[in-house]
Amino acid sequence: MYIKQAMTQLSSEIHYHKLSETHSKDIYNKIIDIIIPLHNMGHIDKHSLDYLTSGKEFKPGRLYMLPKTHKLSIDQINDIEKDKNLIKDINIPGRPIISMSGSPTETIAHFIDYFLREIVFQQWTYTKDSTAFINKIEELKLPFEFIMASFDVTSMYTNMEHSEIVNAIDRAWNKLRSCNFKIKIPPKQSMLELIRIILKNNEFEFNGELFRQKIGVPMGSPLSPSLTDIRMFEIINEILNKFTMRDKIMHLSVYRDDAFLIFKGTKAE
Repeated sequence: MYIKQAMTQLSSEIHYHKLSETHSKDIYNKIIDIIIPLHNMGHIDKHSLDYLTSGKEFKPGRLYMLPKTHKLSIDQINDIEKDKNLIKDINIPGRPIISMSGSPTETIAHFIDYFLREIVFQQWTYTKDSTAFINKIEELKLPFEFIMASFDVTSMYTNMEHSEIVNAIDRAWNKLRSCNFKIKIPPKQSMLELIRIILKNNEFEFNGELFRQKIGVPMGSPLSPSLTDIRMFEIINEILNKFTMRDKIMHLSVYRDDAFLIFKGTKAE
């Protein structure tokens, strides 16, 4: 059942492409062809260079599924508790996680994320984690006329266009000028090209077969949260700019693909 659920998702020609062999070495060489000149020009220090070139043997990422058991209905759960064999007939959806540990893009993804996450921290909707969210809403005291709403983004990681992500990073780049980094940030165009390489070369293995993700980002890469957060911030602001009651918004918290909104109004509005 686990394998069937994964293969059903991997059969999507929109999102995935089956490979006959891995291109891990070629991917690594593309990254190195950018990293070495940056070091020679003084944009990357020796310690960072050693970190980024320390790998010897690379392998594709590995996909595994997180069964969404919380999607089962109460009736299904009760039936399964009475008869464990019934679980064989229930199609439990799975969340695809692609671990990029040991892949040719792992270290460069960590390196770029060190800079990009500072953009995320500056977003006015930024929420660190569930604890931070709880702390925020516990401090709120709402009059009767305020409305609370929540929304989420369907399959956010797997549906974002690569060009949209890169363009969003380009537009947000100026926010890094005010950041105080311990290491020098490389030039924007070089960083954008490295991001393109990471996005276009997400190769992974499942059940003895090789695949490449054609659209979206892998949920499991160290860079993916920052990339999606930066693009989602743009999308949410585009939506809010069309929201006639934007000036009545009291609170908005966003964590990845989930958001919580409080605004003043009536149910009719």
